[in-house]
Amino acid sequence: MGVLFIIILLLGIFVLPTVFKHYLIYNPLIKRIKKEFNQFIKSEAHLYLTNFVKKYAIEIESFIDFEARSKMHKRIDSGRSPKARANAKYTRKGSWCHEEIGREFDSRDIDGILYWVFSEKISFSLEHGIVTDIQNLAEILKRKGFHFDDDEIVSFLILELEYQKYIEIKEKMELKRPKNLEEFINGLIDTCGSNWLKYIDAFIRILNDNKMEFKREENIEKEIEIKNLENKLNSGHTLTMEDIDIMTGYEFEKFLKNLFEKMGYAVEETKLSGDQGADLVIHKFGEKLVVQAKRYGCEKVSNSAIQEVVAAIRYYNSNKGTVVTTSTFTKSAIELARSNGVDLIDRTKLDELIHHYL
Repeated sequence: MGVLFIIILLLGIFVLPTVFKHYLIYNPLIKRIKKEFNQFIKSEAHLYLTNFVKKYAIEIESFIDFEARSKMHKRIDSGRSPKARANAKYTRKGSWCHEEIGREFDSRDIDGILYWVFSEKISFSLEHGIVTDIQNLAEILKRKGFHFDDDEIVSFLILELEYQKYIEIKEKMELKRPKNLEEFINGLIDTCGSNWLKYIDAFIRILNDNKMEFKREENIEKEIEIKNLENKLNSGHTLTMEDIDIMTGYEFEKFLKNLFEKMGYAVEETKLSGDQGADLVIHKFGEKLVVQAKRYGCEKVSNSAIQEVVAAIRYYNSNKGTVVTTSTFTKSAIELARSNGVDLIDRTKLDELIHHYL
């Protein structure tokens, strides 16, 4: 009874307030904001918001990202987010590197961003150049009869960004007259190229508009990843390291499968979960090798990757193991690999293999 009481007490202290806020406060708030936005876009004042977002789209996204990372750093410093603190790491996003703090802020999850805006409270400090312009926009809209507080004007900017993405790709895709899911996916890739992930919410909205059936959003993303890579490999397009830098982990594994096949190996893919430290198992001249793929950004591959592939060699009864990365290896990882007979393919070697075989 004592243990049960403590569990109930802890749930009451830590879990229920969060659940209460989420379902009884923020969810209705987000629904209200979305409803008000859908009404607002029918008004003449919407033109001001449209033109503002068209002019300052990059600055707005930069401001949201700036605020998100600032808030997350404060939560780490204050101990409010042990998960974020544990997951702090360096990663590559696009063509530059930045510190990604956990996974609590997902730039593709509109409801998640709005939840964050209202729960964390945007602070309009003058550390970011666009703040004054946003405040002036709010004043213009106020004079047109629309009163927004800081959270609301930022929410409308976020929704307008997404709305413009939706209109942009909808108009372009309608010209292609897609009839089924595969044609819609091809249309997205043709329209957005490697930046398709940025438009995924708008794309799903278009699918819903056209009553296209799909099981889950994750399945759609996986299908797009596969089709995007397949198109690149079939087109004769020579992949560069810049192409690989924007691949997902799954796309990177598919790319390595194709690369090793071009090198004359027979390739088996392991299961996405429970792979026991190997992403691919490859065969050539009677030898079996396990391969682990590490699509990293700025972070160097550490000892743990070597230890995992050594365990995979035993598990798959292989002759040897290889770790392939888009980054580099730490000094201790190189030493550990050498002592265990593990081959390492870093960014430079991978680039050489691409130019030689693809």
